[in-house]
Amino acid sequence: MWRSLRSVVATGLGGTRCGVAGVGGTRCAVVFDGSSVSVGGSKCGANVARSFHLSVTCQASSRNNLNKPLTVDEMTRLGGIASFMRLPVQSDTQGLDACFVGIPLDIGTSNKSGTRLGPRQIRCESVLLKPYNSATGAAPFDCLNVADVGDVFINIFNLPEACNNIRDRYMELLSTGCIPLTMGGDHTITYPILQAIKARRGRVGLVLVDAHPDVSDITLGAKINHGSPFRRALEEDLIDPHATFQIGLRGSCHAQDGNAWQINQGFRVVSAEECWHKSLVPLMEEVRAKMGDKPVYLSFDIDGIDPGFCPGTGKLTILVLVQSVVV
Repeated sequence: MWRSLRSVVATGLGGTRCGVAGVGGTRCAVVFDGSSVSVGGSKCGANVARSFHLSVTCQASSRNNLNKPLTVDEMTRLGGIASFMRLPVQSDTQGLDACFVGIPLDIGTSNKSGTRLGPRQIRCESVLLKPYNSATGAAPFDCLNVADVGDVFINIFNLPEACNNIRDRYMELLSTGCIPLTMGGDHTITYPILQAIKARRGRVGLVLVDAHPDVSDITLGAKINHGSPFRRALEEDLIDPHATFQIGLRGSCHAQDGNAWQINQGFRVVSAEECWHKSLVPLMEEVRAKMGDKPVYLSFDIDGIDPGFCPGTGKLTILVLVQSVVV
């Protein structure tokens, strides 16, 4: 039955009961109790559950006070507080399963500035998003309590201190078990976020979608910048090199074997050219198999998109921590 389930995401927390769409319109009951998943009365470990994407439409749930995005019937898209999807705003993560958080930092980038305005603009554009995905059946706001916790205070005149600001704030956000979904900000921010995750939850697997590997060592005498987060992360054992995927790398390099360093560390490098004109389902199956039941951190850099469509990157990054119960 598992193999017949169509490929989309399922998340259940604390006994949440969901309906899962299978092939031919069949439906199967799914209950997640925090450590295992029950499907159609048969139990399987969380690692098996993570090996398959499931379509979720959460049905009866005892958690009937979940936050919801503001709808156009409640307030025109031109109005309302500019939180992510106009969700409620709160200062901490108490009672939350996930939170949106912004880091308006671009003093670590070497090219165009402006990504400090990224979190604000993402929030403004998010007003167009709707709470249900018709293609996958995903309905996160029926299962998860989510809010916008605002932006991290950073010292925009001191990059190392700004990284300390980020790490300390994420230690607070992670203390309740909440999953932060981060809007950046240049890629420097990933390093202190991973430091906080290591302190709270241990080493993680990594899925990076990016045009660049970001494994430089020292640039102009600086070890911390937007081009070095994953080298620093590996040095401090924040990520598992044998569960690290770098997807979409492209463009010119400083050397003939520009990706040799991370490949020698055990990273799986997938160039942009390898993703052209083909389904990415086999690659995603490889990712899931490699991750097993470990926590996974997902990082998406805007320059993973063709620069013909996103020419102004300097760079903007959307970062998400994905725990072991989330694919």
